[in-house]
Parts: sequence; structure tokens; C-alpha cells
Amino acid sequence: MYDLPTVIDTHQHNWQLSRFDYRWIKPNTILAHDYLPDDALPLMRSAGADACVLVEAGTNNVKETSWFLELAHQYSHVVGVVGYVDLLSDVQAVLDSLNPEHRPLLSGIRKGCHDPNEDWGALAPGLNTLAANNLTCDLLVGPGMLPKVQEIISQHPGITFILDHFAGIRLTPIGQRDWRTALAPVAALPNVVMKVSGYLTSAEPQPLNAEMLWSYLEIALELFGAERLMYGSDWPVCLLGGTYAETINLLHTVTGSLSPQEQAALWSRTAIRTYNLAA
Repeated sequence: MYDLPTVIDTHQHNWQLSRFDYRWIKPNTILAHDYLPDDALPLMRSAGADACVLVEAGTNNVKETSWFLELAHQYSHVVGVVGYVDLLSDVQAVLDSLNPEHRPLLSGIRKGCHDPNEDWGALAPGLNTLAANNLTCDLLVGPGMLPKVQEIISQHPGITFILDHFAGIRLTPIGQRDWRTALAPVAALPNVVMKVSGYLTSAEPQPLNAEMLWSYLEIALELFGAERLMYGSDWPVCLLGGTYAETINLLHTVTGSLSPQEQAALWSRTAIRTYNLAA
């Protein structure tokens, strides 16, 4: 275990293949197994992670949100949930239907941002309901979508948006300048945070090395500051690119020169503030 600030993994998935339809998981791959809190906890303890946030796993089913909240209530290391809610539905009614004992563990919801023609105006009532309930909105950003993301975030200043997985970038040896140019206008908005997550599987070529990770993290620190960055493993999806421990070890290597305050922000304090965690 490293001598680090408290480590909160802000991006874990759990799934149970018999419970929901995970059509995105390819058969006969390392992901085609159940992954549950009892599987994650020993990996977290070994790597020095103290707590985690569960993030919806692509089922598009609010029952998964209820299940995740039940797991968070059951397991003390699960300190928050970013669930799924259809933003075109009566979002307040959905929130009110959740188990009131579990409801405080809901930190936010996640929405994919892949289609440039999607009518986000129709989602405004749902997003406004999130703001009224002090909930965040994770964005799973698709290629070329940062201009649309900028528009969405600027139109909803009452919501904190979280850009998952380095804002959806592929980490390549020559992509840093274009990424910085595209990301800078988004980072300039005060109500946006970015997850330093998904990097093991985003590297082209793999495996990701410390030099490549730092070349992107350095830009992220310049644009956001450590106070608006937070670590996430993307476990078990990260297993396609490396181990759980590697997500922490590699990031530990490249953040060793940061100040104690910056490290504390990246590893835990941004997460606690953004997701309103009782960690």
C-alpha cells in the first residue's frame, strides 16, 4: 500500500449477467463474468483504494440503479452511485420511487453523449430535476462531441457535469495538441469536472506507459487544476488493458511530483466534494 491520501475510485462497474441485459459485453471475453463488490474489495485493499463509486453499466434500466443503491447500502466501501435514469421520463417520479433509505447514496446519473443530432433541449426538464435534487450528471463522451458537450454544459450552469474517461479521448502519441484545443473551451466552464479514468483501455498502442499518461494528465492539470480532476479505475472494463492495481500504480507514478494538496484533490477530495460523499 502506498503512502497516499485516501483513495476513492470514482468509476467502478458491477454486473451480474443473469440480472440485466448487458448486450455490449462480448461473449467469451474477460468481461463476460459476474463482477460484484466482493470481487472488487480485495483488489481495492491490495492496491490501496479505500472506497468506490458505482457507475451504471449500460443496461439503460432504472432497476440497475435501485440494485446499485442496495449494494451501496450493504457494502460500506461503496460510498456513492451514479445510476441510470431516462431523462425524457418523469425524473422526479423515478427519484421518488427509489428506496428512501438508499436514496441518499445516489450521487448522480450518467448520460451518453454520442449523437450530434440528439435533441438535448428535450432533456432540459430532466436535467433541471437533477439540479433541483443536487445530483450530478456524468457524460460518456463520444468522438467529436466536445463542441456539443460545451453547449450542453453552458446551458445548465446549475448542474455539475463530469466528463468520464479523459473526456472520451484516445491516448495516442500525437493527439495531445488537438485534444487540448478541443477540451479548453469545455474546461473553461466552472461547472465541469473530469475523471482521470479509462486510460488503460484508451491507449493506442497498448500497453499505456507513464510518459504517455503524463503527457495527457499534464494538459488536464493545466486546464482543470487538480481540484476538478478525480481518479477512476473503470474496473472491470480496465481488465481489457491491465490490472486494477495498474490503474493506481501508473497514476501514482506520474503524480509523484505533484504537491500533497494536488494529490489529495485528485485521489479523493474532488470526489468527495463533487459527489457529496460521506467518505
